[in-house]
Amino acid sequence: LAVESNELRCFHAPGLVPVEQLHVTLLYLGGRSAAKAAPLNDLSVEDLELMSQALQEMKGMEVYFDVTRVLQHADMILAEVALPESLPCAKANPHVTLCRSEH
Repeated sequence: LAVESNELRCFHAPGLVPVEQLHVTLLYLGGRSAAKAAPLNDLSVEDLELMSQALQEMKGMEVYFDVTRVLQHADMILAEVALPESLPCAKANPHVTLCRSEH
């Protein structure tokens, strides 16, 4: 889910580099087969395939969400988000990575 927000671009810290393409990862496949990606998302293969299909059908759709808080760790800054219930998401804590370590 691509994120367009100039407000989120204002967060920075020494040693951290802004992420170029802000996004929320809704389902992570990482080039893996459904059988290998399902356990990484805490889903059955069938549920992963259903979620993947549902997300494909939503491609290009605009979605609005709330940023609930911004957190800074030693190696990253991220924004936790609250997504609409109708949006499939395999992640228990969806977020946008704003900056990450240079290393």
